[in-house]
Formats: sequence, structure tokens, C-alpha cells
Amino acid sequence: MVRRSVCRRGDHWTSVVNVNSIENVTNTVTKCRYARELRSMSCALHLEFKCRRLTVILGKYYADYERNDNLTQIKTIKEIVMLAAYQDKTGNYGSDLAVLILSSRVEFSAAVRPVCIDWELDYIDQDLSQGSVGTVAGWGVNENDTFSDKLYKVQLPVVPDQTCITQQSRDFKKYITYTTFCAGYNNGTGVCNGDSGGGLMFSHNGTWTLQGVVSVSPRRRGTSFCDPTKYTIFTKVAMYAKWIKYVLDSNHIN
Repeated sequence: MVRRSVCRRGDHWTSVVNVNSIENVTNTVTKCRYARELRSMSCALHLEFKCRRLTVILGKYYADYERNDNLTQIKTIKEIVMLAAYQDKTGNYGSDLAVLILSSRVEFSAAVRPVCIDWELDYIDQDLSQGSVGTVAGWGVNENDTFSDKLYKVQLPVVPDQTCITQQSRDFKKYITYTTFCAGYNNGTGVCNGDSGGGLMFSHNGTWTLQGVVSVSPRRRGTSFCDPTKYTIFTKVAMYAKWIKYVLDSNHIN
């Protein structure tokens, strides 16, 4: 996350997905929505792992896997449900979303709080209109091209599709579709490597709604790092609300 501000504990709804429960935290940072039974999260995943190799850590502030607070919760995953249409880069990162079914209940606390899904599309037009500003948090690469040791956040404005298309390279334009949207600045402020899966949230009278999930962004020429002078592509979560509800209902999560 480039040109950002540090989060206070409990500020935002971020969890870590950790592979094999080893010390090194994976770069997939997820923003999650908990079901009413508190056993489900809707998150972005760029890679498919077997559930037994994954651990979800909630209420986490420091990136170090071993450095946890009293309110941190560590959960195993019962099932990963992905959209059948997802084909990673081959499919232009379309349907870049997954639901993680946890093996045990999540307990809300000062450090673990829910964020809403726009089930009835009540806020999507307002939130995703030009200039509307959302907040995303993560442990991604900073302006020094190093991963952050603590949680940071940044506010990003929504950018009209046509503006985003005009300013993206020819090869990158294909990622802008009906189920995605662009947000960010072109001045060096934005999300970066390690922030993928982070949720773009919008506040409505103190209640936060998840409208986007960090999907893909251009890379700096000749490097594997993000280009913070370009806009980021987000998965449009509300477009998958019916599918998310179907997954929750199928798993008897009410």
C-alpha cells in the first residue's frame, strides 16, 4: 500500500490467510464478511489451496504470523467455494471471488467486526459513482518496495470506466468489465503487491458496506511490483450477492 496511513487496532475488517500455519504470512490479504451464524467469509483468492493447508487469522494488526494480540482469532477452513467461471489470468481475472467456510464460529470483539454485503443493491450506484471514496486496508508493498509490518489503510476514489480504459495500457483494458470497476489515483497513491483480496468499503451512517475486492493492477515496466500511478481493478462484489447467498444457504448458514 503506497502513500497510506497506519490503521488503529479494530479500524478495519482485515484477516490473513496463512499457508501451512508457518511463520511467513501469504500475500493474499482478505477482507471478509461474516454470515449471521458467523462461520462464513466472502473473500478474494488468486490461488486455489487445499483447505487443510490454510489458516485464517482475524483481528490481526501486525504482519508477523507469531505476533498476535489477545483478541486475535485463528481459524481453520472447512471449505473453499469458488465461482466455476474463474480462470485466473486466462479468464482475465473475471469472477475473482471466493467464499471461505470456516470450521468454527467467529466471535465479534473490538478487533473483529463485520462489514455488510449490499444484498439488495441499495448502495451500489451511490458508492460506485464517480468521485465516491472508499477505504481499503492491507499489509502490502509500500513506497519503499518493502512489505508493511503493520496494517495500513488508504482512501481511494472510484474512477469512471471510460476514464480507466483511456488511461490503461492496451493489454490491461480487457480487465475492465461489467463485474469490475476501477478506483485509485494516478499520483503514486494506491494498493500494491500483497494488498490483493483487500476490500474497498464505503460508510453509510457508521455502517460499512463492502463493494469491491482488490483484483489486479498494472505492473511497473521491467518489475514485478505494482505501478501506483495507474488505477486498480476491483471485483464488483454486489454483482455476486445472489451467488454468495446461494453458497451460504447451501451450507445452512443463516
